[in-house]
This record gives sequence, structure tokens and C-alpha cells, in this order.
Amino acid sequence: MATSTLTVRRATIDDLRAIAGLIEVCLDEVPVETHLKNAFGVTRLTYIADIQGVICGFVDGFFTRSVEGALRFEVDLLAVHPCVRGQGIAATLINEACRQAAVHCPQLNRALVRVDNAASERAFRKSGFSGQSDVYELYVSNTHSLAVSAEHFVPVVTLTYSGHWLEGGLQPVSHVDVRPASSALLGAVVPKGSRASALLDDLGFTMLGKFHWWIHGAKT
Repeated sequence: MATSTLTVRRATIDDLRAIAGLIEVCLDEVPVETHLKNAFGVTRLTYIADIQGVICGFVDGFFTRSVEGALRFEVDLLAVHPCVRGQGIAATLINEACRQAAVHCPQLNRALVRVDNAASERAFRKSGFSGQSDVYELYVSNTHSLAVSAEHFVPVVTLTYSGHWLEGGLQPVSHVDVRPASSALLGAVVPKGSRASALLDDLGFTMLGKFHWWIHGAKT
């Protein structure tokens, strides 16, 4: 399928069914419809790729703040249907999302890319991102009460889950419960083989894989 008729536009709530289908096909997750609808009511930048009326890809991003208060644009989800991959659609989606995010003047744009995801690496590189050499591990837990505290708790609502990201120094504590609901997740991205990694292992977090940060437009 040629991309000469490719259209990239901001997603609307009417596109959620198509987005859910792409999440299932491309990301191997089954999104919950009610969560998708609720997430769409939160400030975010979601763009779809349309070829002749068929939605074939999407990108979703949102803003967070670092422990120092710097605004970041998180390119969180990126999916292109297998039938139209290799035609630059992913990079086009990333570029449009970052172009729109620039209105808010983020300190940087970033994405967490699995180390073996060569296709995403190519798309982000084509969009001006630089891959960082350090390897990070992504840990998550859906246990309601956890014995860990962090320097910075970042509330997030993605298209597939809601919860908090733990950033900065992680420390064991006797008891902490930071989440608004029992269905929310806690997540942390920590250097491979670090003390934080060992702590999260000990606390029963699940390690989902190894990743690189890809960064664009970092201001010093």
C-alpha cells in the first residue's frame, strides 16, 4: 500500500476502536475500552496515520515533569500496522507529535525503546532522536501497598494503564501506598544491574525488559 495518500491528524474519541485494534496487533496488549475512554480525557497528544480512510498507525504522548520541575514530552506508544511498515509512517507520526508538543516548550522529548526493537530505533533516529548507550531495566508492580519510596512520584495516565513512575533514589521503607486505586501500576526505569534493580527484585517487582532512552532536543 503506497503512502502517497497518507494523512496524519490528531485522533478523536471516534478513533479509539481503531487505536485499540492497533495496540492489540502491534503491541500484543488487549486495552480496556473504559480505560481508553478515560485516558482520552486527559491532556495528551495522540495522532493517527490514515491511508485512504484506513487507520494504519498511531503515536501517543503526554507531558511529565522531572524531579527538578523540567517539562518532558514522553513519546509513550508507537504502532504501525505490519502491512504498511517500512514506509516512514512511524517517523512521520513521531515528527508530528513532537512538532505539536513544541508549543508547550518541553525541556526534552524522550522515548523508552526496547533494546531489540530495531524498527523503532530507526524511526526515532530518523526523527532526530539520539539513543543513549546505557541499558535500563523496566520494573512494574500492581501490588496495592509496597515497601518502597522514591525521590519523585510521577502520576501518569497512558492508553494502556495508569499509575505512578518512581524516579530518583529508591529506598526501602516499612510501608507506603502512593496509588489512587488498586488497579493502578507502579513502574520504575533503573540502570541495569544497579542497586535499585536489586531492590526492586527483592520487593517482588516484575522486570519487563531492557531498554534504551532515546532523547531529542535536550536543553542544558
